[in-house]
Amino acid sequence: MKLFDVIGQSNYLPALRQARNDGICSLRADMTIVFTKKAELDSPWIVVPDSQRECLIPHSFLLPYFNIIAQDCFDCWKCVYRPPTLKKLFEVFEFQQKRGISAKCGIERRGYSGHKGGYGAFWYVPLGSGLKEAREYTKDLNKQLSGIGASVFLKRGCTEFENVFGPSDKWDHLREPFAEFEKGLRKYIVVENEVPLNTEAGKERELDVIQRWIIHAAEHGDPTYLEYKEKPFWAPSVTYNGSSHREEDYASTYRTAKAEGETADRPRIALV
Repeated sequence: MKLFDVIGQSNYLPALRQARNDGICSLRADMTIVFTKKAELDSPWIVVPDSQRECLIPHSFLLPYFNIIAQDCFDCWKCVYRPPTLKKLFEVFEFQQKRGISAKCGIERRGYSGHKGGYGAFWYVPLGSGLKEAREYTKDLNKQLSGIGASVFLKRGCTEFENVFGPSDKWDHLREPFAEFEKGLRKYIVVENEVPLNTEAGKERELDVIQRWIIHAAEHGDPTYLEYKEKPFWAPSVTYNGSSHREEDYASTYRTAKAEGETADRPRIALV
């Protein structure tokens, strides 16, 4: 193996350089990789905090720049529900807030999820659980959700990983090689403004998200938004086919060119 190829096997700096240039992270003089957590004011999700999961680095750094699945993500199980209406989304929101376990709900904006424009709700099984525990968690959750007419399905990992590496039951051969690389990289990483992941930025942010849910519902033809707004955003169209309107009150102001002597092969509509 030639020198270039030997270096290429372990050189992570090209990808790191690109991440820095993209504003994902910054570098200190000692090559420490610095991530800064910021408030997500554009997020469409309301989150019940999860102190176990750290999704910033796996999603914004390890996957897009190094094409690896973080070790914790191999053991991440989640329950998913797709609320059909805004009203059902609010029912799920209230359920999640009362139960107080790791969860989120909101609007799905990812086109590659196959559900863009719809609503989504997620519950996160305690990190480190196996399939047995995850199934028991799902069964218990579905019993509780039956009261609001909802049910969840269980999945492993995030859609982003499935789109890159295929079905999640085919990932396990990647765990060991990814573990070694991630371990070597993690020792250079620090996170500034460290706070428990998925914490809400206050009641004001939550109310802003809810307002955007209602706007989204109106824009996407979900009539249940009117249960949360005094008046419609826009005036509804008046429909006339089969209505009680008198035709003589809406007589045509046009006449055909034939009345002016036009030949049949040159028809036209003329304004009066």
